[in-house]
Amino acid sequence: MRIVPLVVGVVLVAGAALGQVPDEERQALIDFYHATGGEDWHDNGGWLGDEGTECDWHGVICQPVEGQLRVDRLDLVYNNLVGEPPPSLESLSRLASLRLTGNRLSGEIPADLWGLESLAQAELSNNEFTGRIPDTLLTLEGFALNLRHNRLSGYHVTQGEQESGSEFKQVILSGNRLEAPPPPDWSRNVPVEKLDLSDNRLTGTLDASILPPDLNHLDLSGNALTGFSGLNAADAPTPDYLDLSGNRIDSWPEGLHQWPIRTLYLSDNDLSGPLPDWLSTRPLTDLDLSGNRLSGNLPESFADLELAALDLGDNEFTGPVDPAFDAVSPDSHGSVWLHLGNNAFSGSLPASFEPSVFNSEADFNTNAARIWRFGIRGLDLCWNDLEIPPAAVEPINEVHRGGDVSSCIGRSRIPVEPTLSGSWFLPERSGEGITRMVLENGRVLTYWFTYDENPSANEQKWALSVGDPGQRVRMDIPLGGQFPFGLAQGPWRWDSDRIWQRQTPLKADTSHFSYDFVGNGLCLTGMCSWDFHTGRHDLVRLSQLAGTSCGNQSPFQHLSGAWFNPDRHGEGLIVEVLPDNRTVVYWFTYAPDGSGTQAWMIGQGEIENDGVIVDPPPEFPYVTEIDLFQPRGTGFGQGFDPGEIEYVEWGTVELQFRESGGGRIVWDSELDSYGSGEYAIEPLARPMLAECD
Repeated sequence: MRIVPLVVGVVLVAGAALGQVPDEERQALIDFYHATGGEDWHDNGGWLGDEGTECDWHGVICQPVEGQLRVDRLDLVYNNLVGEPPPSLESLSRLASLRLTGNRLSGEIPADLWGLESLAQAELSNNEFTGRIPDTLLTLEGFALNLRHNRLSGYHVTQGEQESGSEFKQVILSGNRLEAPPPPDWSRNVPVEKLDLSDNRLTGTLDASILPPDLNHLDLSGNALTGFSGLNAADAPTPDYLDLSGNRIDSWPEGLHQWPIRTLYLSDNDLSGPLPDWLSTRPLTDLDLSGNRLSGNLPESFADLELAALDLGDNEFTGPVDPAFDAVSPDSHGSVWLHLGNNAFSGSLPASFEPSVFNSEADFNTNAARIWRFGIRGLDLCWNDLEIPPAAVEPINEVHRGGDVSSCIGRSRIPVEPTLSGSWFLPERSGEGITRMVLENGRVLTYWFTYDENPSANEQKWALSVGDPGQRVRMDIPLGGQFPFGLAQGPWRWDSDRIWQRQTPLKADTSHFSYDFVGNGLCLTGMCSWDFHTGRHDLVRLSQLAGTSCGNQSPFQHLSGAWFNPDRHGEGLIVEVLPDNRTVVYWFTYAPDGSGTQAWMIGQGEIENDGVIVDPPPEFPYVTEIDLFQPRGTGFGQGFDPGEIEYVEWGTVELQFRESGGGRIVWDSELDSYGSGEYAIEPLARPMLAECD
């Protein structure tokens, strides 16, 4: 009769034993909470609860080991962790997985990985770690070592024998502060098949012979390399994927003609002259040479290629386009991409031209990499002197970037000059537009103020880019910030949405604007779908910056530019001073609710300065007070409807400028969530102004 209570009692005792992690593990978790600002985490549910509740704390996953629960995984991605992990983390001696991506963790990654002797997986990307990258990370299980977007500046090589690994690794170190590739000893016993060093600080000529010998995928884009040598060395790797785009390379890498290269990206470099004959002898499937100064007629040998994607845009090619059409092979790849925009090609299209072979579908399940690289629409013929048969216009528009090929063929253009700085819009799409500034270095800074692709979300969107005049440029969409801290509150990230844009001045008050947008992805059971928008518009001028010509001067024109606070990076102001001394101000920021979504406000005012000299002079001699509005309520692209826009009265800002160049913003919003406050600002970029006597 006492058997049931006895059994229940045994079960309860066993449950109590299993429910308690060791005291040292509980203390390590508590230390970690306090060291990384646990009170301000986005989700700290359960943390610091009673003894025995540790395995119910958000992100803590436990496993039984020899009759006792032990902390097995710590999963706190994008959770606003700030600070350095504490030394007591080593007490989590059974921790197998540490996932901390997308926070603001700092300090160095120790060579012993915080003493976590059982660690098999570490995900530490999108943080603020500094110092050297320990080679011990390579020996962890998992296919990829991902440390992208930190502040790492070197490599730590363990003395003595390195633990061997047989599994091929993907090593992703993009977006750091590295000035060189890993030394050979760093990965001496681990085969590395993919190495991503994009968006670092590599300069000069890189010697390929020091790279891991097993590489088949190498990404060096977005650095400042001037050359790539050593490709002929016996111990040099021979990857079939090489991305050198966005560097300063002015000659073809010697030895590249011997590589079995299939994917070659050399866009946005300083290559010039005709194409080399050896390109046609490589087993290439994807070739991007856009954004150089390549010239001459295309070689007839291009017909020997069987490419899926070819981008020759933004060069100086001349002659017929037939070799380019012969180079892409729909028979081998199905849908293909051929982008020839902004050259000097002439003549007619090939007699065999068939628009339907060019990609027009957002099929990310089979063509994701090419869509991210080249966009959805597979054909671009714009800004060439080509003859388009009237009967071909409509079918071409179905596959052409931005559609409407007739709007960008046979039209005269003007050079990009300082006078083009200002705001531009399409009158029938009032409520969105761009603010463009030709900078002192000749590049063009553009902000696109618009709306989320989902109108029901009632959210705003803004995107920015800096690029060479007239070229197709990808725009960035930063997310994760919070008003009024910008991205300093983290965890910041780039939106997975992609926008490419090109601006082509047609005359003083008209500029052709084309764009492609891919975003709002949804993946279910391994299949993905995405929204796609594309378009072309002739924008008209809304404003022109003072001082961009000798005939539109203002005593306050030096105040135009991009302004920000370095401690609140990721948000800021565009100030346009007009010839009549009015100021147009855009404030690009984020929602104050911590959601990380974007927000922007716009308004205009007039600079106050009565010219009276006083002693001592005021700290801020130039002041402008502006009533800001926050437009909301409509969608992006084809979903835009100006009749749906509500112009919310946001409140006022006062911009105060010093003679020496600094300033201050003071705001008082009528929306409680934005409140009131102030902070210092300084110039980030200035427009190019006319040199007048």
